[in-house]
Amino acid sequence: MVGVIVQRIDRDEWPRLLDYISFGGLDPVLERLLDAEPDETFEAKAAWAFTYPDAFSGARSSHLIGRRKVAEEALASTKRAAV
Repeated sequence: MVGVIVQRIDRDEWPRLLDYISFGGLDPVLERLLDAEPDETFEAKAAWAFTYPDAFSGARSSHLIGRRKVAEEALASTKRAAV
């Protein structure tokens, strides 16, 4: 299914897919899109969506705020493992 998404959607439309991607882990759609070497616009929007979940409004903002906690916990456990 992921391959079909990547093949059928024009590369210029990939940034619009970010509304449907979970940033709580490596989403299979995001992984495939990043492997396909997306343009700078997609990469910038993906980075912004992950880094600043509070910047969004609407139905997905509360979801992203919750996912931010997951990312912070993962980062903290990574730092503990490195020490």
